[in-house]
Amino acid sequence: QFFCKQRNFSELEFVALSGAHGIGRHVSLLGMPKSCLKQLTRQCLEDAPVNLPFVSPSVDHFDNSYFTYLLKWYAHDIQTGEIAFIPTDVSLVVDAGLRRSVQR
Repeated sequence: QFFCKQRNFSELEFVALSGAHGIGRHVSLLGMPKSCLKQLTRQCLEDAPVNLPFVSPSVDHFDNSYFTYLLKWYAHDIQTGEIAFIPTDVSLVVDAGLRRSVQR
């Protein structure tokens, strides 16, 4: 909530903006050659063998799956490694006020 107030966002605006984490992919270091792991370069990251979705399989379009997965995480209904949340994602369901916005 400190972040919201600092930037003059309402809780609902902050939750909606966070929903963009459901779009896109991140580079996994799994399967990367040891030579790249020792000296992580931009080329190594661009050629990485595994690009995983941040949160949901729908990486190319915006939908509510990000929020669905957050609520599943909060209910402990997620398998290890199924999704990749960052701390600000998790805060959306740990904080009761923000969780109400996620549930909308």
